[in-house]
Amino acid sequence: MPNLNVVKAAGAVVDVNMNGINDEGDTITYSFSVTNNGNVEIRDVVINDALISLVNEPVTPSTLAIGDVGVISDQVYVITAAVGSGEAFDTIGNSAGPVSDDSDDPNNVTDANPDEMQILMIQQ
Repeated sequence: MPNLNVVKAAGAVVDVNMNGINDEGDTITYSFSVTNNGNVEIRDVVINDALISLVNEPVTPSTLAIGDVGVISDQVYVITAAVGSGEAFDTIGNSAGPVSDDSDDPNNVTDANPDEMQILMIQQ
């Protein structure tokens, strides 16, 4: 029976702009390991991860004998802003038009957007 176990591990957030919060422009480094837990050899093992734009990225080694582990290391993701949007309606159901908000830095007093949709990172 063929079987793979994939582990995606995130490193600590790197505060690139050194402002003391996890926000746009900061980075997270990911690594992957794939273990052949089955009872047959598995060839051409790849990782696909839309978040960090990995498409058919081969692990090393890409052929895994029973019990072998293939890895991909040091895949850097740059945190980007998120946008929330929707359609506003008044109290009688008439459209009031679109509304949106970019994720904000709550510690930046010059931020012109008062809605403060924030990027929150949970560190493990």
